[in-house]
Amino acid sequence: MKSLQKFIYESEETSKPINAFIILKPEFLEYQQEWLDKIMDSGWTVKEMIELTLSPNQAKRLYKMHCDEDWFKDLCDYMASGPCVCAICHKDCKKPIKDMKQIKYYFRDKYGKDEMKNMMHSSDSLKNVEREKNIIFK
Repeated sequence: MKSLQKFIYESEETSKPINAFIILKPEFLEYQQEWLDKIMDSGWTVKEMIELTLSPNQAKRLYKMHCDEDWFKDLCDYMASGPCVCAICHKDCKKPIKDMKQIKYYFRDKYGKDEMKNMMHSSDSLKNVEREKNIIFK
């Protein structure tokens, strides 16, 4: 994938609501195909996806709820340190946040290096899906 190139999938599904925002974090792009396969095999539709390097401002906005934590600067620096893949997805299910969280923990357990370098971010609420999506997908 070329950096900053945007990919759109399942354009016929545009009427379906976005109910997941996810990030394949820096240092983990070599697992991108496995990551996508797991997401899609779990019944998710990837509606849009982009590879980019987050700006420091985007990272700060994404993780603003942690701004008072000691590790906030380190997290933002890490997230802006190299290419990542951001995606917005849809799945018809009652608890999409919980469903995507299972995928997140599957990959964190399999490939995560530590609490910060843990392969994958996923939004923790539908409200944050919308907020985080708007930071990346304008």
